[in-house]
Amino acid sequence: MIRICSRATISAVIAAIAACVLVSGCERKHDDVETEYGERSELRLASSVNGYGVLEDMFAKAGNTVSTQSDLTPELKNSADAIVYAPDSFAPPDDATVTWFEEWMTAKPNRTLIYIGRDFDAAPVYWRKIRSQVPPKVQPEVDRRMRAAQAEFLIKRSAIPDETTDGKWFNISEGTLDHRDVRKLAGDWSKGINAKDVEIELNSRIEGNDDFEPESEVLLTAPHEKDSLSDLIAFRKAYKVPGHRQLFFFDATSQLIVVANGSFLVNLALVNKEHRKLAQRLIEATGRSQRVVFLHADAPTRIRDTSRGGGEETAGVLDIFGVWPLSVILIQWIAVLALFCFSRWPIFGPPRDPAPAPASDFARHIGALAESWEVTRDSSYARDRWQYYQDHVRGEPGAVAAARGSRKK
Repeated sequence: MIRICSRATISAVIAAIAACVLVSGCERKHDDVETEYGERSELRLASSVNGYGVLEDMFAKAGNTVSTQSDLTPELKNSADAIVYAPDSFAPPDDATVTWFEEWMTAKPNRTLIYIGRDFDAAPVYWRKIRSQVPPKVQPEVDRRMRAAQAEFLIKRSAIPDETTDGKWFNISEGTLDHRDVRKLAGDWSKGINAKDVEIELNSRIEGNDDFEPESEVLLTAPHEKDSLSDLIAFRKAYKVPGHRQLFFFDATSQLIVVANGSFLVNLALVNKEHRKLAQRLIEATGRSQRVVFLHADAPTRIRDTSRGGGEETAGVLDIFGVWPLSVILIQWIAVLALFCFSRWPIFGPPRDPAPAPASDFARHIGALAESWEVTRDSSYARDRWQYYQDHVRGEPGAVAAARGSRKK
């Protein structure tokens, strides 16, 4: 079994956010609580209640090599073993994105794509959870922020159409369906999970389409209390890899795992022990010693591939900062170069003119005299002036003639 992270380690990110709010008595602005969705390389997003930094850390502790990226690139297609795709979009992936991922999954066996739906926001949950931990006098402010977070989320998801949205991997049902708090689970992932303690939420629903069977396998569902219907939470779809075989005549495969939303996978949700168990099922399904890339992207996802034509974007010079491990190496060298420049050419304060040379500097007099003789272009005049200086100033007559004789010898 892969080791499960301790509760104290996983909740450290959320505890830091709560401590800031409690110490300040909720007098800080709402923006002080990071709520941005997804996973990026910025350090501040590691503390976002809607981030995937804790899940990334769980993948790393399971023995995988983890990195982040925002675009679909040729390097990603060639090297990634598993991709966690959490787009900031409430619609299913477009056809170009689906095609790119299916080509990636069928290029090599044992690849895994994890798609996490967007229709969840942890910010209202966060304010609801800390309400009982703050003094009574600031609870109205917490209520106000909770309502503001709920309104902001409703505005974002208003882009979901009222009718069913069709996608190639799955369909999204009506955006007007009632919000549901899941307290009953079924499926392979539900084994050993205390469903009464989970805090999974469903807003819009994912539904299987014509391509759902027979390659798809239901992993986790939420049965209804009063009928035999269930809401799909997670399913797996196998992709055959042409030209590869496993165990005699069995086809080699890769897999797509679709999760309805991040209500049990984002940073705040993983404080819950049962959610960590479900996240562990996801990690175990991916395998060990994989190169896992967390892909955060807006909609539509940018596809950078110079080997193909069409309307795809071409890669630019700055795209190298999104390629692992070159991005890390370049950042380190830039830091070293900056330190070298600061140590080699420091400038402290405004520029100042250098101090003038003292008037008693006799060398300046000699230099000025020599320059004036040079201007005349008359060597005889210069020798006469030098002889005059030796005879009358220094009192050494014949010094010039002696110097000439020594040069002739």
